[in-house]
Amino acid sequence: NVITVSSRGISNGLSKVYNDGADFGPDTMLNATLPNQYGPPYTQTSGIQEAINCVSSTGGVIMLQDGIYDITNAPFQTDGNYFYQIMLPQIPSNSTQLNIAIIGNPSSRGGLTGTGAFTGGVTIRSLASLPSGEQGFIFGVPETSGVPLAPLNNINLAIDGIHFQTQTGGNLGGMGLFPLWSAVIGHIYIDTNTTVFPPTTLNSGTGFMWGIGSNSNVSYAEEISVYGYQIGVYLNSASHQQINKINVNSAYYGLQLLGSPYGAHINQYDTQNCAYGIYFQPTIGGSPIVLVIDLISMGDEVTSGYPFDYIATIYDTSKGGLHYLKGNIQYVENTVTPNFILTQYSKIELTPIGYKATVSTPSVPASGTAQQNQNPYVVEAYISGGAVTQITRRTLEGATYTVYSNSTASAVNMPVRLDPGDSITITYTTAPTWTWVPA
Repeated sequence: NVITVSSRGISNGLSKVYNDGADFGPDTMLNATLPNQYGPPYTQTSGIQEAINCVSSTGGVIMLQDGIYDITNAPFQTDGNYFYQIMLPQIPSNSTQLNIAIIGNPSSRGGLTGTGAFTGGVTIRSLASLPSGEQGFIFGVPETSGVPLAPLNNINLAIDGIHFQTQTGGNLGGMGLFPLWSAVIGHIYIDTNTTVFPPTTLNSGTGFMWGIGSNSNVSYAEEISVYGYQIGVYLNSASHQQINKINVNSAYYGLQLLGSPYGAHINQYDTQNCAYGIYFQPTIGGSPIVLVIDLISMGDEVTSGYPFDYIATIYDTSKGGLHYLKGNIQYVENTVTPNFILTQYSKIELTPIGYKATVSTPSVPASGTAQQNQNPYVVEAYISGGAVTQITRRTLEGATYTVYSNSTASAVNMPVRLDPGDSITITYTTAPTWTWVPA
């Protein structure tokens, strides 16, 4: 079951004039219920939405021909929480597994230049805006007052080769996929129509939100690129998600995560001009966030606008248990030195690539007082001299190890390895000296 949708307009794709219809499309008749049910010339149609509705009972493939698909007068659909212009169907029961594929042009990034010139591929462009305080997406999955619809657990979605563009400041994002039972995403590109770099005004919406309900079967993405939003990529209840590459440029929160007992694995995360590179938003229920990124590539091209400030921070340290971020990090261009917000609720361990990590040596605290390694790197504390009776190491998870003990206070000469978040306590009558270095 394959349905082809043209961007040419209401004349069944034959008018050779872009966007001459009431919305975008057509190649399916208004309220079509059967495959290949085409409308006569000048039949008004909702194009992609009509095609989705047509495959909502049996599943199928929707092929989008190259072109600009302008959304002009399509009414917003709401689930009580977000607003959508194109929406996957609400399946009446869980008795049927539906496979729905929406395919654009995987070989092209699509897009519009700063002057509005079309550069090929498939672009779905929204001309709409939402009032302040409301958020929406061009394409999404319905909920009910913020609660996922259980019947949507039987939709398996594949989507590839589409560029979404929204209006700057319009409170509208590109894709909101929460919840789905399984999703395979190829290449998705989302941006605003700003011509200013870096943007002086961010779209207050979320570029890409992805949340998988009920511990998904499959959740994989090849590439997600976002430019110019309040939140770039939002992994909501990041469960079993495998993402090859995320690119976020000029967002306030580059990558935001909501708590999940499972977590996500990202091969490469490229972030530039974001105030917060990674932003943990723990849940009240105490679910930890576990995130592994093979390579964080970080750049800050500008000194104004939205410069990079924090690689990782916790939204509320009183919630969400212990959160883990592990991976490798490299700097590109002339970046500033990143800041890290580490608390007893976060364990961040990053291995530097292409630059030398710097570690400051703290003062030796009073006898019996713990000193935490608040660096995102493993360090070694070289301890020398003094009159010491005991040295202990406590992990962030709460385990305590005695690494040195002597009934007689004596001079020491030894290193102690400290993972990020670990604490060291020295009991002494005469303080030793120490030096901290990256391990």
